[in-house]
Amino acid sequence: MSRLHVRYKDGTYVELGAGSSFQVERIRFNPPNLLPSNKAGDQFDETIFRFNQGIARVTAPDIHAYERFTIRAQAAIVRTTGPADFYLIQLENDRDLTVRVSRGKVELMNLITNEAMPVPERTGAYTKVSGVVSGAGAFSDDQLTFLKSRTRI
Repeated sequence: MSRLHVRYKDGTYVELGAGSSFQVERIRFNPPNLLPSNKAGDQFDETIFRFNQGIARVTAPDIHAYERFTIRAQAAIVRTTGPADFYLIQLENDRDLTVRVSRGKVELMNLITNEAMPVPERTGAYTKVSGVVSGAGAFSDDQLTFLKSRTRI
């Protein structure tokens, strides 16, 4: 079974399971500039990925207030608002997306209905083609172990 591991300079880590489809749409990373004349807003970073199918683990350890971190799927958008570690699962030829959050703050938005919901740490959520964003509830240690074994993390 093949896997891909990618670590970006900003600390973001992406791991993809076999048969996954994942693209980088945009990464803009400015190393911190510590000049006294700079404001925090000068440090605007942006990361946009596209996830089409498969299983992926995304760890974004250094998300800050002036950063946009987004993953686009066929019918959903996943955004992080701070450091996060989460899994994405989407079957081939299926527009339903499942998100499982191990750590951090993640928001899941359905592109069909514009419904959005926060996905708290150690819970999950999924979007359906019908446009409904649903909470998947807490996940067990066994489920987390399974996800980690699927991505070998």
